[in-house]
Amino acid sequence: MKISINSDTPVPEIYGFHGSGKTDPYKIIRSKEGFDIKFCKPGNHGKGLYFAKEFEYSGGNNSKFYHLNPEGKKSIFISKVITGNHLTLNNDKDTKFSVNKPQNADAS
Repeated sequence: MKISINSDTPVPEIYGFHGSGKTDPYKIIRSKEGFDIKFCKPGNHGKGLYFAKEFEYSGGNNSKFYHLNPEGKKSIFISKVITGNHLTLNNDKDTKFSVNKPQNADAS
């Protein structure tokens, strides 16, 4: 699926790795919201959803971001991520809101 804004401008996409830490990944998969910034903790650059280009950062042996299930198995996400515009937030741990898809975003 290709995503575009105004049906004629392609939006850059990458594959990124995301670790859910102590949150069971199935809670994210089964939720209506999916990845939702209101559940994020502040990272190195403030509150946000972080996706790594390299597996080792999210799921490697030295990573603190993977989820470890009761059987001792690691879980991380590999996601197709739309890049481009960003939203800058205050570095405030109490910020809680969702970002909705723009009205003019089309998936085709």
